[in-house]
Amino acid sequence: MLASVPFLVVMPNLIIGSINPQAALLLVLFLLLLVHAIVNVQMVILTVKKYYWSWLFVALSFISLLWTQSIGESIGMTIKYLTPLLLLVMVLSVVRSHHDMMKCERAIIGGGLILIVLGVVNKLIGDYFDPHHDWSKSWVLVAPYMSPANYSFMLAMCALLALKNFLFTAQKNWLLIFIVFFVGVMGAFTRISMAGLLLASAILFGVYKRSVLITYIAPLLAMVLVVAAIIFIEPLRKRMFFNDNAVDFSMLFKNVDFFLSHIDTSGRSTLWQAAFVYFKKTSVWFGAGSGSTDFWVKNHTHALALHNDFLRVYFDLGVIGLVLFLLSLFQLMRVSAKRPRYKDNQKLHNAYKALAIAALWFYLMTLITDNTLNYVANIGVYVYAFIAFAFLSRFSQITAKK
Repeated sequence: MLASVPFLVVMPNLIIGSINPQAALLLVLFLLLLVHAIVNVQMVILTVKKYYWSWLFVALSFISLLWTQSIGESIGMTIKYLTPLLLLVMVLSVVRSHHDMMKCERAIIGGGLILIVLGVVNKLIGDYFDPHHDWSKSWVLVAPYMSPANYSFMLAMCALLALKNFLFTAQKNWLLIFIVFFVGVMGAFTRISMAGLLLASAILFGVYKRSVLITYIAPLLAMVLVVAAIIFIEPLRKRMFFNDNAVDFSMLFKNVDFFLSHIDTSGRSTLWQAAFVYFKKTSVWFGAGSGSTDFWVKNHTHALALHNDFLRVYFDLGVIGLVLFLLSLFQLMRVSAKRPRYKDNQKLHNAYKALAIAALWFYLMTLITDNTLNYVANIGVYVYAFIAFAFLSRFSQITAKK
């Protein structure tokens, strides 16, 4: 089942009649995962013990059906929260060896390569498929019926996976595959993906090397590269600022208000301010109910999404929901970082630990400026699959090839 997931990401924005094929496939996936969880109650109990903050967060989302502004949106959002956890249960139940992990990894890499091929072919034929978006008829490379965000998010997961395999095996073909996906992410020209992949790659390298010095220096160097790219790469600078010629980084220290006012958020800051005004009468502690933010965006704005999932969680589930959400993410990271039970697992676990932590940091970064929680098929399932691999790699029996 996990091996089939990458192919569900193709053309998520495609509508045939009134049906979204990916949404239909994901609903089937969710139902299958739910049945699997019911049959494997013991594994569900294990994940509840290990990742209890995540389950409490999902429980709060479900309970918020009692006060939400939209039952339909609330059910949909709760399913999106629950699906990655159910996938985690499934992976922990069925994966028995490193060989099984590698089969899943090859399927993920294959899905990413398919997306790149689709994007290149569509660009070569003049964006024949899906020609009506802002990024079509430009140099930005995106697979048809995908947005630059969900396209680059999946390619970033593939890039991190390839980098992990290069560090673990020292095989140069994995480095080449990493470069292909890295270029793919840069070609989509989504700012948070570009910066996120640089930072996550540095984190993966530092955690894998198990050097405190490298763990901190590598991300700092990545951040320096991001700043340098904004300064010296003109298209990126123009994308980052209004009237970029008037902006100097020295203003960050001399005139902070001027600097911040020139950052191009693509209308996000205006939308966030409007959301604060709309939701100010709802409960600070429990929010307006899961799905209420999406309901407001669809019915009271011209936007497609809020583009900040931390704010989405806060408006939907209040301070309690946001705290549970943050605790769940850091618990996922903490459990992934635990030491293996046996010394012969050290190298394997170190590789998957680095992958899971790097993927989680990328995930955290994208939550700031995008509607990542909606992209279950494009990033959520991969992050949780990597978390499952990190957990499984702690045990001796997983080191066997078959």
